[in-house]
Amino acid sequence: MRAHAQIQVGDSKQKVIALMGQPDRIEKCNDGDTWGLTPEQRKFKEQCTDTYVYDSFLRRDDVVFDKNASVLAKYVSVSP
Repeated sequence: MRAHAQIQVGDSKQKVIALMGQPDRIEKCNDGDTWGLTPEQRKFKEQCTDTYVYDSFLRRDDVVFDKNASVLAKYVSVSP
């Protein structure tokens, strides 16, 4: 998805929806144990609230949001 490349950290949920459309699903960030995580991973996990997931054939685009409904990170997973 070319729209995924246009998304930047700090963008709003509204901008993500305008570029990508409604997500296929919304996943809540895991509130589980943080044992064994690095300080950086622990900080990320504390900031993350939910993830918009966009699925297409052999591809998954994730957009992660923080408490302010701003993009915290984005990922692309492609199946071989």
